[in-house]
Amino acid sequence: MYLEDIGFLTAENGIWTLDPEGKRYVTDHSTETLLEIMCRRNVGLRSLLYVLSVGPMTVEQIGRQQLETHHELGWNPENPDMALKRVNWLRIPCVPEISTVPALTRSCVVSSVLKDQIVVLTGGTSGIGRIAARELAEQGATVAVIGRDQTCGERLTAESTSVPGEIRFHRTDLATQAAVRALAADIRETYDRIDALVHNAGLSVPTRTETADGIELTLAVNHLAPYLLTHELLDMVTAAAPSRVVVTASDVHRRATLNFDDLQFTADYDPLQAYARSKLATIAFTFELADRLSETSQVTANCFHPGFIPSTNLFRDASVWTRVMVRMAALIPGIGTTQQDGAQRLLQLVTDPQFGERSGTYVTEDGITSPSTEASDPATRKRLWGVSAELVGIDADWP
Repeated sequence: MYLEDIGFLTAENGIWTLDPEGKRYVTDHSTETLLEIMCRRNVGLRSLLYVLSVGPMTVEQIGRQQLETHHELGWNPENPDMALKRVNWLRIPCVPEISTVPALTRSCVVSSVLKDQIVVLTGGTSGIGRIAARELAEQGATVAVIGRDQTCGERLTAESTSVPGEIRFHRTDLATQAAVRALAADIRETYDRIDALVHNAGLSVPTRTETADGIELTLAVNHLAPYLLTHELLDMVTAAAPSRVVVTASDVHRRATLNFDDLQFTADYDPLQAYARSKLATIAFTFELADRLSETSQVTANCFHPGFIPSTNLFRDASVWTRVMVRMAALIPGIGTTQQDGAQRLLQLVTDPQFGERSGTYVTEDGITSPSTEASDPATRKRLWGVSAELVGIDADWP
């Protein structure tokens, strides 16, 4: 079979090869078998949905379809490849000529892509987490959504009953270590593995507040909760290998430092600085985790900057002045990004095949980018790892 016959041109060892003349990709697989393999390996996820659900399409038509479904891609009629180049996670493997793929229903394809995949997603009841949870369930995954708002969680599950996958809500306030450990126990009782552990929950508070554990609240929720939850569930992630740990970070980390003499801002607390420091810690944690995971574990760890999203609930607990400034920023054209954009970046790290292989990366709107020097410094990362272990009461020698 010539691969042009069904429109796929993404090379994958063991599936197809070049013909003797080196002009075409050929395979011995039937169309049905090839599509099944593509779904199982999560190759060309988005292209699979577009090409199979719509039928024969040119590259320009694919660009238009992307525009209609994801208007934020910025497709340009004079440059139909723009959408393909701007969002590298789409990885469209369709040839420029018209494909001859028989049209299939979207639900048939979607339900195969992430079917039987289990994703644990904190901060999934609002903002980019909520959008990502719905999209993952649309793609067939079972999504364990973690949040503290019972009403929002129940509403999300009620609105998602018709999707190919499933959303299950687990109410947890990640501020206390007892709650994180209880959540881990609940996850263990409910699921047998975790294909993707996504740490998306975060907050910013106007005044310095300590949790029941005596930890500054921003650091506790934004950094120590992901650190401890990963420790408690990593064996379940490893059991699902190849699998992933994904962390929501922020480019605001570049304005922060890790002052180990006063990591928790006991003096001169500043909400923005506390938030920035917590995000610096999450990136350092992600990079250190990636280094500590053995190559044979087949578990990757990556983090991303979702962009400045004025419409998010991140600042719901911030000062009145901060909330006003964020709302004003949302009214200025060109300032910030949309929740949809941020969610797509999260989905990229969860579903894109390249992040099933690459580990220890920081992704922004410009793609894979270097974080601040402090975030990637091995000595700083190791020290933070040890301090974090002490704060949550575990042995630092893990994994």
